[in-house]
Amino acid sequence: MSSDDEECFYDYEEEEEEEEEPGWDDGGGGDTMLVEEEAALPERPVDCWAITEESLPAAQQQDLSMVMNLLYIKQHQARALLIHHRWKMESILDHFDRKGRDRMLRETGVVIQQQAEEKNGGGMAMAASPSPPPRPRSSVTCYVCFEDVSSDAVSTMDCGHCFCNDCWTEHFFACVNGGQKQIRCMAVGCAAVCDEDVAQRLLGGRYPGAARRLRGALLASYVEDNAAARWCPSAPHCGRAVRVDGGGGRWCCEVSCPCGASFCFGCAAPAHSPCPCAMWERWEAKCRGESMNVDWILANTKSCPKCSKPIEKNGGCNHVRCKCGQCLW
Repeated sequence: MSSDDEECFYDYEEEEEEEEEPGWDDGGGGDTMLVEEEAALPERPVDCWAITEESLPAAQQQDLSMVMNLLYIKQHQARALLIHHRWKMESILDHFDRKGRDRMLRETGVVIQQQAEEKNGGGMAMAASPSPPPRPRSSVTCYVCFEDVSSDAVSTMDCGHCFCNDCWTEHFFACVNGGQKQIRCMAVGCAAVCDEDVAQRLLGGRYPGAARRLRGALLASYVEDNAAARWCPSAPHCGRAVRVDGGGGRWCCEVSCPCGASFCFGCAAPAHSPCPCAMWERWEAKCRGESMNVDWILANTKSCPKCSKPIEKNGGCNHVRCKCGQCLW
């Protein structure tokens, strides 16, 4: 038996002994065992750096360009893939190796133009509608509003679905107001991600405020959907984000922002090492509950000047006497 095998066997025996130890502790119950297991998690040393408002676009574009060059796809398609995998290149490479490019993109909602043409027989696809009769190229029927519009007043997405610009604009506006940043095609049964450049262009003409919100949401997705980045929780917000090296996992570690704020990267709470996040959250919940009790006691009771016990007067006459003998009212 090699030395490596002996070491693994020894670790296994040690784990069995550690699992048996909590069994004799009658005072802690299941929570005690859970806390002991969480506290035993090793701390992972990580490198972290700050992302400012000025450096955020460049940092995002670097990851987008990497995926675009790797898979030969457009920017909005690369963004959809990265958001789906929480901006983890390791996850994308793993799925690419196991499933292949086309299947990986299809599961994300990314449709390549060639795939759409093959699916639709090389023609223009209409949503949940029979094939329309041939029309002059100068006129196209929108199968949302059923209006005949000129061919330069329609937009076609990568999936092949074509609708008039007015319907697309209202669809984009409703999605942005609903908080969506990855807007899907409005054709029935189609989950393809729409071209963000088309959305920006159409929204900018009629709803410039919505276009700005969409642009900001796409930029912020590099932090909000990134498993390796978090906004600094400082108040007022300093505008920075903190990214950790390693590319994934909301593990428990303390990070510091250049503004001076120190916080736990795992839960964004104030730094609480070596306390695990789950234990800290339970403690915070307990303190919040006790704080609510204290607020109610202060608002609805009067402390006895002799024994300091809180006394509630919920009815009867104004003559109230504490058990210690002191008269309150």
